[in-house]
Amino acid sequence: MSHIHSKKYENFESISLSADTIFSGSTDLSDLFGSGGSGIANLTQNFIPKANSSGDNILDSRIIDNGTQIGIGTGYTLSRDGEIVTANGNISSDGDAQDSQAIFRGQTTDATQTEIFLDGSSARATIGTNRLVGFEVFVTGLQTGGGAGTAGDSWIHIINGAIKNIGGTTSLIGSLIDTLIAEDSGTNSWSVSVDADNTNNSIRVRVTGEASKNINWKASIRMKEIAY
Repeated sequence: MSHIHSKKYENFESISLSADTIFSGSTDLSDLFGSGGSGIANLTQNFIPKANSSGDNILDSRIIDNGTQIGIGTGYTLSRDGEIVTANGNISSDGDAQDSQAIFRGQTTDATQTEIFLDGSSARATIGTNRLVGFEVFVTGLQTGGGAGTAGDSWIHIINGAIKNIGGTTSLIGSLIDTLIAEDSGTNSWSVSVDADNTNNSIRVRVTGEASKNINWKASIRMKEIAY
């Protein structure tokens, strides 16, 4: 079998990968290193690997990619569809001091208020029990077609607020701040509603478009979380 890659690296003997090595399905990576390296450490499923400080070994990094969520750092929990979470340790238990971000998406074709979701169909931004979350929701709407209006009409608002779930009761804290960033003249009736969904213990994002206008919606949420 002909080699498909061969290159000299400092502190390594020649690394020579063949198609047999790459596609054999083996999880033994030790033949990537010659005698100059100390071998391959045990890697953990879903952890992104990295080189160690001396560059002669591969170890787990502090980044997890489980195919649905990404975690960076230590001491976090992953609970929402498609989220990216960062933490640098915890106070007393995993997830009690972390940041998270995720994206809602959906479409409207009329003026019916419509909930949008993290997976486009049903996944919500849940709030765990005994958790406080400060949030920013960056909402964009873009007309793509329809029998009225103009394709390309655009609408952007930012919603800031806070939500908590104490003992299973989920509620907003105080009033939301709605900041207009940009609106085309044909989007004056478009709107967004962000509230606490106590039934599903989640932050609910609902958008309202306009009759005979096809509108794509995206809401990027950033959450600052603390819990006990």
